[in-house]
Amino acid sequence: MTPDPEALYHSAVDQALQSPNGHLDLFLRFLLGLSLSTNQRLMQDSCEFSLDPNTAHKHLLLSEDNRTVTHVKEEQEYPHHDDRFTDYSQVLSCTALRGRCYWEVDWSGEDLSIAVSYRGIRRSGKGGEGRFGNNDQSWCLRNYGDREYYVWHNRSLTLLSLPRLSERGRVGVFLDSEAGALSFYEGSPLGELFHLWTFSSSFSEPLFPGFALDKEGGSVTLVKAEK
Repeated sequence: MTPDPEALYHSAVDQALQSPNGHLDLFLRFLLGLSLSTNQRLMQDSCEFSLDPNTAHKHLLLSEDNRTVTHVKEEQEYPHHDDRFTDYSQVLSCTALRGRCYWEVDWSGEDLSIAVSYRGIRRSGKGGEGRFGNNDQSWCLRNYGDREYYVWHNRSLTLLSLPRLSERGRVGVFLDSEAGALSFYEGSPLGELFHLWTFSSSFSEPLFPGFALDKEGGSVTLVKAEK
C-alpha cells in the first residue's frame, strides 16, 4: 500500500514537536502546511501528455508508452523526420500547452534539462541555438555537477542557491501562460514541494514540454497525474 503523503506529513511533524525546540518545530509545522497546501493547489491543474518519438534524438530511447526517456549508447533506428533533434540529445512532447498546467517528472543522472519550448526551436546545427535554454525559444531547469541546479533562458544562466536534495528526484513544473509564469519545484521524499524558480515572460505561442539528457544512463519519467 502506498503511504498517504498527508499522513506522513503529520507523523513527521508530530515527532518533531516532541523535541525540545518547540518554537522551531512549530515553525516547521507552518512550513510543511504551506508546502502541502501548495501541492494540493497545483495538482488541481495537473495535465497529461506523452513524448513525441519524431522529435527524439537517436541516442534517446523512449518507453512503449512514450512517458520515459533514457540516454543510451546505441543509436536508435529512428526514421528521418524534420522535427527530430539531430545534434543535441533532446525530445519534445506531442502536445502543446496553454493556460494553467502542472506536471511532475522523476529524474536520475547528471546534466539533465527539464524544459518548455516553442515549436520553432532549431532541430539541427551545433552552434548552440538548438539547445534548450540557449535561445529565446525555450526555458529550462538544469541539474549540474554535485547537487546543483541552474535555470537557463536566452543564453542567460542563473545558478540557484538551493542545492539539490539528492542525485535523483522529482521536479514539478507549473505553467500559467496567460499570467506569463513558469515555475519549477523540487519534490522531497515526503511529498513537499520547494519552490526553485519562476520565469516571468510574455509567452506568445503554445509551449511544448521537453527534456535534454546529455549523459549516458540519464533518464526522465513523466509522473501520472493525481488530482
